[in-house]
Amino acid sequence: MLHDSVKPLDRALPRHQVTGSTDVGDVSWVTPTVQLMSACLPFGTPGHSWQFVAQGKLPASHKGMVDAAKATGAVAAELLTDAAVLERAQDEFRRVTARTRCPIPDGVLAPPLRAAQS
Repeated sequence: MLHDSVKPLDRALPRHQVTGSTDVGDVSWVTPTVQLMSACLPFGTPGHSWQFVAQGKLPASHKGMVDAAKATGAVAAELLTDAAVLERAQDEFRRVTARTRCPIPDGVLAPPLRAAQS
């Protein structure tokens, strides 16, 4: 069964932090990021499993991913067209990162990009 409701937005800080193993965690310390969760898999599907992968091919999963992409695109469009919304996002980013220790040690830089080898 897929989740069929929308969780209310909790504007209180600090927020519940969802963790996982992605590079977006590092990126989020450099620039504001947006992530959302959408109904793509039935409850109880274990992450990083063959069941997770197999269900990702189903129409319900594709619908959830398309809905998430539309929502993310709408946020991006609003940030690009409404300076007040962009400023509020930047203010929140500064507030959150100012009181939280960055997990990236000082002085660590990304390695230089290399051209793809053919």
